Amino acid sequence: MKKILVLGAASAIAQEVARCFAGDGDDFFLVGRSEAKLKAVQLDLLTRGAGLAEVMACDLLRTEEHARIIDDALKALGGSIDVAFIAYGTYGDQETPKHSFADAKLLL
Repeated sequence: MKKILVLGAASAIAQEVARCFAGDGDDFFLVGRSEAKLKAVQLDLLTRGAGLAEVMACDLLRTEEHARIIDDALKALGGSIDVAFIAYGTYGDQETPKHSFADAKLLL
């Protein structure tokens, strides 16, 4: 059984990846901005066979929260994390990179 941390867990891609693991009885710690969306993901994963699905609502762009996220995830998952799946980020200015490769590289 894997212990999986999912950052950006309410995103469509994170949900699909998590569903691939849920049937194996894996444990999840789900992090994202919307508690309501996370609760829906939690219920879905538990229904599909996840052993555990804990949720934490927070804005992942607030880097001062990252240590607390890891600490809470470790507590919920029994002291270890086998897989960390990151499905969040920022898009930045979308117009400028269309006209400048140098600016596009900065977004990557």
